[in-house]
Amino acid sequence: TMSLQPREYARGDIPSRQGEHMAGMSIVLSGRLLVTRQICVGTKLGSERMQTVQVGTYGPKDVFDELSVLQDSSLSFATVEAERASRILFLPKHSFRREWFTEQAIHELRRISRLKPTDTALREKFAYDQSWLQAKQHLCTQVLETARLKKEAKAR
Repeated sequence: TMSLQPREYARGDIPSRQGEHMAGMSIVLSGRLLVTRQICVGTKLGSERMQTVQVGTYGPKDVFDELSVLQDSSLSFATVEAERASRILFLPKHSFRREWFTEQAIHELRRISRLKPTDTALREKFAYDQSWLQAKQHLCTQVLETARLKKEAKAR
């Protein structure tokens, strides 16, 4: 059974934190969220320090933490923070249905999931790959359509 969970976040709330375990994927319904990463800067031994860098934003119909649904153990690649009040539809990994993804999307997911967390440049290149963005859009549409049909069935 599918258990989509609507969640609300106030400005400053953090639905996903870099390096923490992902329990499922999220689809943004409304609002705006900032995406940041902690990166190590400094080239000389002993002079390294961590710096927070904004790598993007999420808005309606954007999907994040999607790798969690195909991996047993996966850590969030970035921190996601609500820039303003935001609503998210959370899909726990046990509710994920493989048929929501095209075969191409599953292939792409497996490809990225094999990258080591240290392969940052590859992961970032992949995150904006056109076929991956299309696959995420397809997933988003499938999940939202399933939720709509489920809601309609309940209303009858």
